[in-house]
Amino acid sequence: MKFIITILLSILIQDVYAITKQHSNNARQNRVHFIVHHLDPQNAKDKRMLKLSCAQVPSVAHIVYNTTDTVFSDSVNERSFDLNIPASKVGLRIDYTINGLTGKAYRDFIQDYLIHSGDTIELFLDKDSLHFGGKSAKLLNLQSELFELQRPNLPALSNESSVYFKTVDRTFEAALYKQLQFIEKHKAAFSENFYRYLKNQAMGYWYFMSVKQILGAPFNGPAFGEKAIKYYLDNPLRFAIPKDEDLDQSSNFIDFLYHKERLDYEAFHPTLNFERKGGATIMDNISCKYTGRVRDRLLVVAFVHLSKSYLDVSDYFFKHQNLIPPSSPYFEVYTKIKRAFDPSKPAYNFALPDSTGKIVKLSDFKGKVVLIDFWFTGCLPCKYLTAAMVPVLKHFSKKQLVMLTVSVNKNKELWIESLKSGEYTHPGSINLLALGGNDPILKNFNVTAYPRLMLIDKNGKFASIKLPTPHTPEGKTELIATIDKAIDK
Repeated sequence: MKFIITILLSILIQDVYAITKQHSNNARQNRVHFIVHHLDPQNAKDKRMLKLSCAQVPSVAHIVYNTTDTVFSDSVNERSFDLNIPASKVGLRIDYTINGLTGKAYRDFIQDYLIHSGDTIELFLDKDSLHFGGKSAKLLNLQSELFELQRPNLPALSNESSVYFKTVDRTFEAALYKQLQFIEKHKAAFSENFYRYLKNQAMGYWYFMSVKQILGAPFNGPAFGEKAIKYYLDNPLRFAIPKDEDLDQSSNFIDFLYHKERLDYEAFHPTLNFERKGGATIMDNISCKYTGRVRDRLLVVAFVHLSKSYLDVSDYFFKHQNLIPPSSPYFEVYTKIKRAFDPSKPAYNFALPDSTGKIVKLSDFKGKVVLIDFWFTGCLPCKYLTAAMVPVLKHFSKKQLVMLTVSVNKNKELWIESLKSGEYTHPGSINLLALGGNDPILKNFNVTAYPRLMLIDKNGKFASIKLPTPHTPEGKTELIATIDKAIDK
């Protein structure tokens, strides 16, 4: 069982701590009215936090554009408010913690409720459960029940088992059949469009998890990764793309199609180098194979997700200026992504406190090259990167390079203790805190995964938004060369 859990956690490592705020600039504002009730009896020392995230493009890739977040640290038991949402239909994600602990009803990483502009949503929150009231209550509560049916009862399996991947597949398939039976049972409660949406979501979730277990396998070692690829090639996934003009609204199916395109490429281009090149080929494949809104949304998801691990993705977008037409509902998201990744524009001039409370701005370092490392306490890859960066920083010890670290810790005291440990930072670095991951720097720098390295040139512009990491000799050489080029420019 621990191997299954490891896989499901490892495939989420690059997506941890995705937190952002973004309001749509559309002239026509879309709104949802929320009425929130806290059912749990609050003790004097309890700290309750509710975060509602509404995204036009909900995805495990964490599309941080055209989203609206609102966060309450609630001491009151009831709250009523209007929330502007970035489109007429959005995915709603609900995060609720008590003293930093997340209840079982809020733990799933794929749990987006489809809501509409004009809805009135009444939320009844308890530490381990939630249910809805208001005019949309029935459809929202039915979605909650479907989320529960997605949770498979995974058997305890060793990764040495010859039927490991087949057993996991069959377990998710059994969960799918329960969802489809549930949807058919309640079909009378749905419109035809919503009925198709739920079926697409259910099918997409099963396909997505089948692909994800293969993509996540290398985190348990090269041999296990090779075994996963062999299973995938020997047991091709049989599926049909629904003939549904609204298929693009199904976040699960879109995520599945994107991850399948990525897996189909990586299955024949295996590498242990995390700084891969080939993202442009995946983007080309998507652009050629799909059409309409499905293609547009896939390109948005692929660009954001691939840019975390492929060095050649950003150039692809700037070489293909008109990938998504202005008539597409995803054109605004596409435009904002391009703007954020445009190396010709000044980087966002952030202002963050250091450990003494002094506010540090990017503009303080004009004329110097700035290397930024984003991290959080408990992030093992962040620790590994810190250790791997030692020889790199030694190389630049006498050159005009400023090393900044930006932590997204929710707890300032824990951040201070982590600085003292030296596990995440280096002597001489300037250490800053984007408390709780809510600072605009994350949205403006498109930081959705940790660790993340970025390089700002002497004029305050991006020298590189996706740097090679020094985990391998090749990566170290390439990273040093990239920084040297910015310094000598």
